Amino acid sequence: MTVDVVRILAIRAMRMIVVMRMVMTVTVTVTMIMAVIVVVIMVGVMALRGWSGARRSQRAERQGDATAVRAAGSQLARVRLGFDASGEGHVRWRGKVWMAHCLDADAPLEEGEPAEVIGRDGDALLVRRPEAPAAISPGLSRRTSD
Repeated sequence: MTVDVVRILAIRAMRMIVVMRMVMTVTVTVTMIMAVIVVVIMVGVMALRGWSGARRSQRAERQGDATAVRAAGSQLARVRLGFDASGEGHVRWRGKVWMAHCLDADAPLEEGEPAEVIGRDGDALLVRRPEAPAAISPGLSRRTSD
């Protein structure tokens, strides 16, 4: 009789081991799936944050906020296309070519000259001739700025 009891206990122990292995396999699998989901969510949140920040800066540019230019002080741009009689032309500023309105109607700026950026009007910059030669920064070459 004791042999039968030992045999029954051994069979039950083996069944419990099999069940525990199945539970452990399922637990590890579920844990790994949850970890992947968390990583995907984190990457998505970081991507949305970057997209949101880029959208905010684009929105600020579109709104034509001249206070950003004024807060940074006067900045220099390089005239890309000379200004016509109406005072409209193009300048290179911060690595981009912008449409610009020259406020010096009596002496329009020519191609290659420096222009002082004093504000924005929508998508166009408001520029004028720099006040003094000393105001021209040494980093602004005769080619283009930026």
